[in-house]
Amino acid sequence: MAPSEKIMAPHPINPAEVGRFSIDDDGRLYWDGKVLQTAVSLTHKQSVWAVILAIATLLAALATVANAGANIYVAFFKSPVQIERRESPAKSDPASAVQPQGVPPDRAVAPPAKR
Repeated sequence: MAPSEKIMAPHPINPAEVGRFSIDDDGRLYWDGKVLQTAVSLTHKQSVWAVILAIATLLAALATVANAGANIYVAFFKSPVQIERRESPAKSDPASAVQPQGVPPDRAVAPPAKR
């Protein structure tokens, strides 16, 4: 080490030191003319986890797109009357509000008496 080079303690980069960075034509990064290590390699375990997380992220994105598509379909292609018919049996028939869907009428439970 030359006497003119002084060793500095680690510290945050201030705006005056940003000019010490440089890049060559091949994209390598330099600090004061010295090449900085920019390559990173993952261990096998890290690579496996990266693939698992990438697949989970892709599935979440596909589910989000499917949900958005369903919402758009209902908003633009179903009329309010169709939506109301599908959701309103409990309003028109009190017995259907008590009975779950698909129960035969002979097994239906009477609605509770009003007090």
